[in-house]
Parts: sequence; structure tokens; C-alpha cells
Amino acid sequence: MLVFLFGYPGVGKNYVGEILRNDFNFFFYDGDSDLGSEIETAIREGKLFSDQQRDEFFHRLITSTKKASCEHQNVVVSQTLAKNKSQKAMSEKFPDAVFIRIVVPMEIIRKRLKNRKDHLVPLEYAEKVFKYFEEPEIQHEVLHNDGDKEKIRTQLNKILNSTSPVKRER
Repeated sequence: MLVFLFGYPGVGKNYVGEILRNDFNFFFYDGDSDLGSEIETAIREGKLFSDQQRDEFFHRLITSTKKASCEHQNVVVSQTLAKNKSQKAMSEKFPDAVFIRIVVPMEIIRKRLKNRKDHLVPLEYAEKVFKYFEEPEIQHEVLHNDGDKEKIRTQLNKILNSTSPVKRER
């Protein structure tokens, strides 16, 4: 099974990914690992990155996701997927994947981002890019992350059990 966790910075995609890894036996892949130095530099400098940089990043992410899916039975990938173009591209490349949008009230997102230390996306940058997020058009589940692991596990159980795993060619 392949699961994509997506949503705003600070919603807890990696937190939920770690729960899937630790409690549900998924291989967890943080999609930010494929950002590349140009995008990381742009973020650190508070600049937006170009569509070309975004396209190159998604090419790397697709390659990494395919590799992980070949090596592991259950894979979870976390990535913001802010644009419908990106969401649709991932959905088309991985039609059997389950997409889960992580949601949290904006005041909690801001608090989490403000309290982060040594994280790539600081609150100031996130505030700048929030307006560029597009409402998802792909089929997806929604998980509410209030930080309570038991509530998150319960939601994940419901989502994973309501989604029939599809055998994929390796």
C-alpha cells in the first residue's frame, strides 16, 4: 500500500508518517529529502521557487517513491503538495495510492511553526506561501491532527481499513 500525506507546513505530516512507520509497519519517506539545494536555498532566503524547480523536484520525488514502493510493501510519503498540478501528477503516477490530507486549525499551525527549531520551513516563510495553496481536487481522505496519538491511530485505522489494498506490479 502506498500512502501520501499532504497539507500545509506545520500540520504534522511527518508526525503522522512516524506513527504509520512505528505503529502500522510502513516505510516512511519524507518527501523534503528530494527538494534539492536550489529549493532549500530559496526557502532559507524567503524566496518562492520557480515552476521549473518544482517540476524537477517532483521528478525526483516520483523516482524516490517508485524506488521505495519496489523495496517495501507499505510506504508512506509526506509532502506538502500545495498545487493541484502536483497532486494530480502524483495521483496519475500512483493511481492506487491513498492520499490523506492532514488538517489542523491555522492557529495551531502557526504555533507549531513558531516553536520549531532548526526546521527548513520557518513560520515567516510558511506565512508567505499559505496563499498559494490550492484546495485539493484529487480524491483524498482527511485526517485531523490535534496531536493526540490515539485519535490519530483511530483515524488511520479507519482510513486504512476502508481502503482496499491493491496489488502492484514490482
